[in-house]
Order: sequence, then structure tokens, then C-alpha cells
Amino acid sequence: MTFSEIVGRLGLGTFPTIALVIFLVVFAVVMARLFSRRRSAEYRHLSELPLESDESSDASADSNAGTRP
Repeated sequence: MTFSEIVGRLGLGTFPTIALVIFLVVFAVVMARLFSRRRSAEYRHLSELPLESDESSDASADSNAGTRP
């Protein structure tokens, strides 16, 4: 039995169901990883990045003063 025969017998109604199941599994994995407690310290650090001073960006701007973007 070839792959094309298997796909032909499934019918068109099963593909949206398979796609939905794959989407829900991926979504659940992403949400579980996002809200895991092991990564809370990393996310806390990332959430504070916009509030840090711009000293590092000023230094990089000075070193690239003569270059074009």
C-alpha cells in the first residue's frame, strides 16, 4: 500500500481534524513552556530589558559612528 493510496482512502474530511489536533498539541506545548516555573527567572530578566539604561547602546553607537546602517 503506497502513501498516495492511504491518503486517497482517508477522504477530505479527516485532514482538517488532523490539522486541528496538530495545532492543539503545538499550542499546548508552547503554553506549557511559556508558563513553566523553570523559566520564570529568564522571563523576569527579559521583561526588565526595556527598563535598563542605554549605556551599552551608547557605547555601540560611538563605535559605529562612521559607518552606514
